[in-house]
Parts: sequence; C-alpha cells; structure tokens
Amino acid sequence: MREVAYWADGRWQDLQQLVTAGIDPLPNPWGPQPEGLRRIQVTYANGLRVLVNRAEEECGVAPLGQEVRLPRSGWAAWTPDGKLLAYSGYAPGTRQRVDFIRDDRARLQYLNPRGAEVMGQTQPTLWLGGRLTVTLDPATGNAVVAGKGLPYTPPRPPVHTRLDFHFDHDLQGWVGAHDLGPLRVVDGALKADIVGEDPYLGAPPIDLAPDSVKTVVIRMRTTCGTFGQLYFRAEGAQATAEEMCIHFPVQPGPEFEEIRIPVGDHPLWKGHRIVSLRLDPEHGAAPGVVEIQSIRGE
Repeated sequence: MREVAYWADGRWQDLQQLVTAGIDPLPNPWGPQPEGLRRIQVTYANGLRVLVNRAEEECGVAPLGQEVRLPRSGWAAWTPDGKLLAYSGYAPGTRQRVDFIRDDRARLQYLNPRGAEVMGQTQPTLWLGGRLTVTLDPATGNAVVAGKGLPYTPPRPPVHTRLDFHFDHDLQGWVGAHDLGPLRVVDGALKADIVGEDPYLGAPPIDLAPDSVKTVVIRMRTTCGTFGQLYFRAEGAQATAEEMCIHFPVQPGPEFEEIRIPVGDHPLWKGHRIVSLRLDPEHGAAPGVVEIQSIRGE
C-alpha cells in the first residue's frame, strides 16, 4: 500500500491532514465514521487504485477515461495501464447498479446486471477469451457452463440434534447476523466486537427433540450490557418471535460466567421440537466485546 487518501472539503487528504483539521476517527472500525472518512482511495505500489464510497452522496470516477458513478457502498478498482477495471456502481449511461470486471491479462470479463438488462445481458455472465462461457440464473442457481447445463445442488449442512457447541477450533456453524463484527475463534472462545445496540448470532440448523433440553447453559463474558436474549422457534407453535424469547441477566466483567437459562419452563418450548436458535449476548449497549466458550443443553 503506497497511499491512503480521504475526500474531505473538496479534495483528497491523508489522515494526518484530517486529524490536524480536527476530524477525530472513531475507535470502533465497524461504526459510522465522520463524513471526512467516508470516501477512501487507496493506491498500491503496483499502481492498482481502489476507491470506496461510504458517503450518502454518490460520486464519479473516470478510470481510463470512462466515468463510473458510485452510489453509497459502491467501489471501483483499476490499473493505470488500462488492463484492469472493476466496479460495483452504475453502468455507464444508466442508473442501474451492476457488478463488473474486465481483466485483460486473464482475458476475462464478468457482468452481474442485478436483474436489469445491461450490455444485452439479464443474468450474471462470464466471458473468457472473448467467448461467452458461463451464465447463471439467480432465481434457481442453475448455470450454463460452456454450453452445458449445470443444476444447482448446494450441500446441506448437518442438522444438530444435540445442543453441544464448544468453540475450541472453529465457529461450529454459528453466524454473526447483526451488529457484530466478524466472528473469530480466539483462545478457545468465539469472539466478536459488539458494534450496535442489537447484536445477535444465529445457530446452525438444529432439531432438538421435545423436552430433550430443559436448560441452555452458556459460558461467556461481555464488556457491556445488563441482559441478553435467547430466541427459539418451536415447530408447530403459533406465536410471534417475541413470544418465543427468553431474557437472561448479563454481568459484564473480565471473568467468564456460566449462564443457565431454564428453557424447559417456557410454555412454547415445553413439549415442542425446537428447530431454530438465535442468541443475543446482550441488548442495548455498544460498543463492546463478547466472548463465548460454549453453548450446551442439559
């Protein structure tokens, strides 16, 4: 990386210039940043340039003399020799956002028109060596590769019939769904930054037989919050999400605590097959950090 510049006050500036002008970068990398840090351009030693627009207002770039308009969360990347151009923004001359890449070295071009018709294509399309090679039907996932149909047959993750998750080596299929930074395993615990007031993560597919789990035991620690929530979905139960939710107290601190949630006492858990879980490690406080060593059932 050779240079990082930020668009502020009508010109590109480096971080030292912005801080000198009084802009204070927030320590939380996942939260909203000051306006002067929302449009970023990075130049690499090999000449590659990447521009990301996180501001509300769109902006225009003209790599290789071709203007590309970038809405919020749009980006563009290009090399000065003109052999690489990639962007997620409005197709030239349109207001239709597309994903596009042209790499002359690899003799590759790709377009995802995002449901519209752009460049004569209505589906994600890949060309290699100037020949149309792959098209994809987003509705079904089926593809045509070199003229041959390829049906979409995604692997089905295993369904957990026991609640016994320990995060010694991997995430065990849990996914950060909202107001959490990337999940990672650190020192035998699932760890994530809490970046908003409603953080939660989802369990992998589960199928717990009725009354096979009467207590959910969570071993975790957080740096913020006073209570958490465990959402579940009971097969056949006619109820709202909030009715299938159990609150539990949280005590922020440096030590891991064992939280025991008496799920078997809940009328919508008792006698039902449980087919989904969502864990809110805390609610209403941010920023912070959560670490979870295990989630198991008794």
